[in-house]
Amino acid sequence: ILDKISILSIKTYKGHEYLKNIFNVEVNNYLKKDFNNDPNSIFSRIILPYIEVSPTSENQVTSDLILKIKEIKSNIENENIEYSLKNLQTINNYENIFKDSFFEIQKYISFKNELLRLR
Repeated sequence: ILDKISILSIKTYKGHEYLKNIFNVEVNNYLKKDFNNDPNSIFSRIILPYIEVSPTSENQVTSDLILKIKEIKSNIENENIEYSLKNLQTINNYENIFKDSFFEIQKYISFKNELLRLR
């Protein structure tokens, strides 16, 4: 078990703040691609790169995907990483869309599980 922990420590978890930030970046990039219907438009080339796109908390959201993203974000902020992974896995193509977040979550859960086995 100690060997596994030392191997896991090579791929260190960068922390909850890093996970929050990287998830926000990936959500922003995903929503921009989803929102961007015409990549050659002036809006897409000049304005869109300088704005941040994220789910709103002010309007009522009806999109299932946006609701899932909001729930994942809430779970990450509340440090319920296991629940955020379960929700993340319900999104189609999550391994590619949220690649870095998924990788960080896996590192956290693997390390936590190995620590729990030491008891």
